[in-house]
Amino acid sequence: YGETNSIDLSHEKSEIEYEEQKSIKTVGVSEPVINISDKRRSQRVNKGKPPERYGNLVSYGKLAESAYTASEPSSWKEAIVCNHSEMWIEAAKEEIDSLLKNETWELCELPKGKEVIGCKWVFKVKEDEKGNIKRYKARLVAKGYTQKYGIDFEETFAPVAKFTTIRTLLTIAAMMDLEIKQMGVKTAFLYGEMQEEAYMEQPEGFVIPGKEHLVCKLRKSIYGLKQAPRMWNSTIHKFFIKNGFKQCQSDWCLYVQTVEKVLFVLIYVDDLIIASSNTQAIEKLKNDMSKIFSMTDLGELNYFLGIEIIRIREKKSILLSQKRYIMRLLKRFHMQESKPAITPIEFGYKFQEKSEEKSQNEKIPYREIVGSLMYAMVCTRRDIAASVGILSRYMNNFTHSHFKAAKRVLRYLNGTRDFALMLKPENEALIGYSDADWGGNTDDRKSTSGYLFQLGGSSLSWNSKKQQTVALSSTEAEYMALSTATQECVWLRNLLQEIGFKQEMPTTIFEDNQACIKLTKSTKNHARTKHIDIRHHFIREKVDSGLVEIEYMSSEEMIADILTKPLPGPRFQILRAKL
Repeated sequence: YGETNSIDLSHEKSEIEYEEQKSIKTVGVSEPVINISDKRRSQRVNKGKPPERYGNLVSYGKLAESAYTASEPSSWKEAIVCNHSEMWIEAAKEEIDSLLKNETWELCELPKGKEVIGCKWVFKVKEDEKGNIKRYKARLVAKGYTQKYGIDFEETFAPVAKFTTIRTLLTIAAMMDLEIKQMGVKTAFLYGEMQEEAYMEQPEGFVIPGKEHLVCKLRKSIYGLKQAPRMWNSTIHKFFIKNGFKQCQSDWCLYVQTVEKVLFVLIYVDDLIIASSNTQAIEKLKNDMSKIFSMTDLGELNYFLGIEIIRIREKKSILLSQKRYIMRLLKRFHMQESKPAITPIEFGYKFQEKSEEKSQNEKIPYREIVGSLMYAMVCTRRDIAASVGILSRYMNNFTHSHFKAAKRVLRYLNGTRDFALMLKPENEALIGYSDADWGGNTDDRKSTSGYLFQLGGSSLSWNSKKQQTVALSSTEAEYMALSTATQECVWLRNLLQEIGFKQEMPTTIFEDNQACIKLTKSTKNHARTKHIDIRHHFIREKVDSGLVEIEYMSSEEMIADILTKPLPGPRFQILRAKL
């Protein structure tokens, strides 16, 4: 499985179905009827797998039929004929009842000159942290892609919490031994008041007899509208401000209340994390929210955005695991039985030249794999940051060599699926590590920057990114990487200060280039550095103000080295243990 260069969609087809496809007859305008099965064929045994030349016939022969057997129907017509139709219909009724109770729309005739927005049903099986089915969920969504700017909507931006903020909050909660609860808002987008005039067609399956000509005039926002996320965020923001919370400017989705004891609330669309040492304050907040919104009390935080959260309270530590996500990922790309790899990318591995035949027209899921890997990297798996960064450079120019490298990362995750990010802060000190790989990209000779920040030894933030400018020396590459790390450092210090953990001392950032360290403390422009963009001298200002302090660390001990380039197996494992 690990070395397959394409995914065969026909592996579930039987030999009988294949024989039926093989006997298809083709008729030309002036040509006789030819039976494909009558042609001379090789007698080699293919173990029941159709030859590649028949791949399209077999793969797509019963595509419509296979769609109806999926666990999650893609339309209302599929939902009412599938195996669990009763569950999906009941879920749709609950959704309609919720919409009507909320007075989301009123029926009327479509005014002259107005256009109606379509709608569709989206079905989803909701699982718990162990993979068991909790409920069947149906959501009515508007086809927002038909909306026109300036007519149907204006502003659309709505913030979501940064994953760095989530890790920071959980680290603080582990350090202070706070209670951590989770809540969800049912039909959150329906609470936003419509500012623009919009009309939607009646939902399929629930069209009122005798009123088929009427449309729904939207009074509240609904899922699918371009402005719906912004309207919901505005509604929940007003609630927290009214109840004495302060919005953090470092992350607009984090709210803090300091009446008696500190109370944190983090919002990710309609999912909430509540942390405090005051259980009464938590219960009061739950009751206040339940009076206005339809809430779901999920109890202790143990599963959030596909991340399993394991708390070891006696050791004041929290584990963040994506084992289930990785297993689903391996199953999706048929890599469950693949041979585990020691490193994400082979040391010294070079992609083949661009002259290699492109594979965009072939049905290989390169973009899907890289996108899925990126989510794992952003959440918990910082050990694959450099690999994902390299692979993401070829999203529009990938070849089989890139696809093979992407599958190696999956093989690496297969062998490390049990790895988890441990948040166990030993103190309140923020420490950073910065490094760069000079000219590592053989395509354009640009360098790769990498940084890692830890709070008391717990990793909060990491990054691996190709620099925008070609560096003329290793010192210059390290200097630009250090400037990027300093920007993240300033933001983290502001975030910690807003939640009550102000860094009294300068933040130490470790660097393994002596010349780069001297450059941060010098205000002179030498002949070899005068061309460096002024934006990178931002670090000098922060060093002079005492905000950051640059200290030397040997290259052998530099943790951020794992974020800049592929490494040999032994060194990779040593640095991974320090992450």
